[in-house]
Amino acid sequence: MDGNICDLRHNASFDEQLENLGNIKDVDAALNILTYAIARNAKQFPFVPGFDKIQLAKSEPYERGGISVPPLRVWFRQLNDDLIELLGIETYEK
Repeated sequence: MDGNICDLRHNASFDEQLENLGNIKDVDAALNILTYAIARNAKQFPFVPGFDKIQLAKSEPYERGGISVPPLRVWFRQLNDDLIELLGIETYEK
């Protein structure tokens, strides 16, 4: 996968969890940054102990222009060299 960008596919659970995050301003921007990093180099993210081939990416909280974006966690698995499935997303306490 070196030098390539993988395609990302959302499963139904991911889409439901994303919708349930509510109207958090700039979540899309934070998610875009995180999913780009996943698509670009999934190997940089750790595997979740006890779960077969599932990895976890985390973002840091940040504030910009008075808008506070919470930290995000995204679970995913690489299906092949060109395709990654996004499994779940949530905010968490840092």
